[in-house]
Amino acid sequence: SPSNLLSTDQRGFKTLILDEAKTFLDPEEQVRLNATVTTIHTSEHGVTVVLEDGTALVADYALCTFSLGVLQHDDVRFVPPLPAWKQEAIHSMAMVSKDLVPL
Repeated sequence: SPSNLLSTDQRGFKTLILDEAKTFLDPEEQVRLNATVTTIHTSEHGVTVVLEDGTALVADYALCTFSLGVLQHDDVRFVPPLPAWKQEAIHSMAMVSKDLVPL
């Protein structure tokens, strides 16, 4: 956009996200902290996320924000597997330690 989209809100961008989330998110029912995802099942009917303790969370949609390292080490199993082009893209990137990068 040719417009200047600089945010001058001192509360930051998170305020926009949190305010929008209030319209559909119930933190007590829909947010899990300190939970490890082991498997994600997707189908035309929705998604089921299985946690390490066996809990299954069912939804119409899910947003995955796993780190590159988690995806590269297959810490989460996708059923069906991610498409080959997506797996290739994930494994074509390298994670670099700041200790290995000359300053």
